[in-house]
Amino acid sequence: MKLEKELIQQWLELRTPRESGLIFLTGFAFVYLLWNLFFELPLHSKTESLEKQNLELVKMLDTQKQNLNSIEQIISSSSFTRNLQKQQQLSSKSRTIGKQLENLEQSFVPVELLAQITNDIIAQQEEVALIGMKTFSEEPWLKTKNTKDTSFYNMQNVYKHKIEVEFRGTYFNTIAFLGHLEKLPWHLYWDHLAYQVLTYPEARVVARFYVLSNQKG
Repeated sequence: MKLEKELIQQWLELRTPRESGLIFLTGFAFVYLLWNLFFELPLHSKTESLEKQNLELVKMLDTQKQNLNSIEQIISSSSFTRNLQKQQQLSSKSRTIGKQLENLEQSFVPVELLAQITNDIIAQQEEVALIGMKTFSEEPWLKTKNTKDTSFYNMQNVYKHKIEVEFRGTYFNTIAFLGHLEKLPWHLYWDHLAYQVLTYPEARVVARFYVLSNQKG
C-alpha cells in the first residue's frame, strides 16, 4: 500500500502544472458527482416530499378552520337556537306523552272482556228502568295521521269501544245509577249524556261512554 502511494506521488510530481490542474479538476468533478448522486439528490427529494406534506397539512388545517367557522355561524344563528329549543320542547313533550301512555295502558280492557262490562252495567240497574243497550264499532282514539312522533304512533293503536245505555228514572236515581257505573273497575270514559224529562219526575236518559283497548273488536 505504501509503495503504491509513493508511485502515485512520483507520477504526480512528473506532471506539468497544466496536467496537474486537469487532474485536480477531474478529481473534484468526480467527487462532486458522487456527492450529488448519493447525498444531494436524495436530500433534495426528501425535502420536496416534506414540503408537499407540509402544504397538504396546511390545506387540511385551512379546511378544518373553515368548517369550524361554518359550524360556529350556524350555532350562533337565531334560527338554530329556535330550532334547538323547539326540538327540546318536542322531546320533553314526547317523554311526557310516553309516560302518560304507560299509565293509560293500565286502564286498557281486553276485547274478550267487553261482554262482561255489559253484564256489570245491567247488574247496576236497581234504581232505574233499563230500556236498551247497544255497542258501536271500535274507532281510533286519536285522529292524527302521518306523524313521525313514535309516541303518537303508539296512541294511534289505541281504540275506543263505545257502549250506549238508555234508561228511565228520576233525577236522583239517574245520579245514583251513573255513580255506580263510575265505580266499576273498567275505567269508563263518558262520551255523551242526554236527559229528557217525560213526566216529572221521570226522565228518559241516554248515556254513552267508552273504554280503551289496544285491540280491535
